[in-house]
Amino acid sequence: MSEPITDVDKQQMKEWLDAWVKGELSSDAATLGALCTDDVIFLPPDAEIVRGKVAVQEFYETLFKAHKVTTLVPDVVGDFGVEGLAYNVNHFTLAVEPPNASFMPRGKAILVLKKGSDGSWRCCAACWNSSPSKTTTTQQ
Repeated sequence: MSEPITDVDKQQMKEWLDAWVKGELSSDAATLGALCTDDVIFLPPDAEIVRGKVAVQEFYETLFKAHKVTTLVPDVVGDFGVEGLAYNVNHFTLAVEPPNASFMPRGKAILVLKKGSDGSWRCCAACWNSSPSKTTTTQQ
């Protein structure tokens, strides 16, 4: 029977997310690629699927040539999983320079993390998209 992720795993996943945010804020595409598995799959909004850590690094290199991420604040809804595989669900706020209307100021994401044989967590799949403005209400 599989064991649930531990508090230590959750702390390591928080450290992973902190490293990811730091990589985005410092425009460090190499770090972002290194935080992914070799076979990672990214599903960015309004874009083709990005496959592999090299492609993720190239995706961010292209992004960082055009924009500087000035704000990225994830608000974690929860970390869930079983030994070696977990997912993180979060809401986030984002700002870039120069400002660009196509960038979402608010969004939500699911990150699937896999624990490697070395004990470190890496992203193996990610999907994110925009959230409605705060003034928008949703029917329940």
